[in-house]
Amino acid sequence: MPTTALEWVEAAFASSNANDAGKTAEDSEVLGVLDRAYQSLYALAAVANPDTYQSRVNVTLAGGVGPLPVDVIDIIRVQNSAGGRVNVYPIRDLDRLWTRAPAIFREARTLVSRGDVGDPGPSAVLTTWILDAPETLAALTTPIDPRFAVRWHALPILQLAMYLQTKDEGRDPAEFQKLTSAYTTLLKEFALVNRVSLTALQTPHPGAIAATTGADKA
Repeated sequence: MPTTALEWVEAAFASSNANDAGKTAEDSEVLGVLDRAYQSLYALAAVANPDTYQSRVNVTLAGGVGPLPVDVIDIIRVQNSAGGRVNVYPIRDLDRLWTRAPAIFREARTLVSRGDVGDPGPSAVLTTWILDAPETLAALTTPIDPRFAVRWHALPILQLAMYLQTKDEGRDPAEFQKLTSAYTTLLKEFALVNRVSLTALQTPHPGAIAATTGADKA
C-alpha cells in the first residue's frame, strides 16, 4: 500500500481514465485536498483507538510550565520520573480542592504545575503519552504515518480522485458515480469501526471543494 503522499496522488490519478495530470493546477493543490481528508480521518481514528495511535514524549517544565507538541490531539497519560501516575486536570480546575496530587493542569498546549505538595516540581521532566496529529502532507515525499491503518488509505485517495474528476471537462458521470459509491461504502465502514457518526464525516461535494480552493489559499 502507498507509503508517501506521491503514491496516494498516483493512486488517485490511476483510479479514473478521465483524470489528466496536465489539468491539475499544481502539487500544492492536490496535497491540500489529500491533507484535509487525511488529518480529519486520522484524528477521528486516533480518538477512537488511542492505544494504536498514541506516542510518547518528554515534557520538561520550566518554572512549573512545560510545552506540549504543537500537533497534540489529546493526552493519554502523564508520568513522573519515578514512574508514578500524574493526574491531569483542565486548567479551570486549578484552584479546586478536590484535585489529587500529584497533579498537572492542561492549559491549551502547555502543562502547568500548581506547585502544591506532591505535585511535579518547577523543573520536572514528565513522560507524557499523547495522541498527536500526523505530519502535514506538505510535499509529495512526505511519508504517510504508519499508525494510520492501511485499510483507510483508500479514503483520502478516493476523495482526491473525485476532486480531480470535477476538474475534467469530459467527465463520465457513470465513472464518477462509481468512485462516489466506493468512497461512501468505505466511509460507512470507517464510521462503524471507529464509532463515529456518519453525518459528522460528510464533506462538501468535490465541486464545492474546488470552488473554495482559491479562498483557502488566500
